[in-house]
Amino acid sequence: IADADARILIDDGPLGEFFERVAAGHGNPAGVANWVVNDMRRELKDRELGELPFDPSDLGMLVTLIDDGKVTGKAAKTVFEGLMAGEGTPAEIVAARGLQQLDDAAELEHLVDGVLAGEAENVALYREGKSALFGFFVGQVMKASRGRADPSTVASLLRQRLEG
Repeated sequence: IADADARILIDDGPLGEFFERVAAGHGNPAGVANWVVNDMRRELKDRELGELPFDPSDLGMLVTLIDDGKVTGKAAKTVFEGLMAGEGTPAEIVAARGLQQLDDAAELEHLVDGVLAGEAENVALYREGKSALFGFFVGQVMKASRGRADPSTVASLLRQRLEG
């Protein structure tokens, strides 16, 4: 894990212990540290660690969902909010809120085509050399999918459509 994260976890004993409990059952200590140091620490400003409505294994499940490509980073933030609100396990929150990552190529092709059809002017500019618009197109597809689209699949489909 990053040195700065390690220092925070060492300095805050209870937070460090929580991290250790999550990381012990998970293969991505850096991902776990990111959630504990950034998101959990921010939430703990107003409450004690013992007041959390979830346990370390739930946070580990959230990191696994991200690592396995089941949810996007944006969806993971929503799942974390659900954890903090006591809405259940990460899998239950994902199912209840419809947050599973969208990676079906046919459905993503439909979204990509819809975005490009609505942005004909920008498509022309992109094809004239304004390659910086690529990020704009990715963002528009992500917005159309409510943050659920697999970004790498979206980028691949956009390249095919824009450069093919």
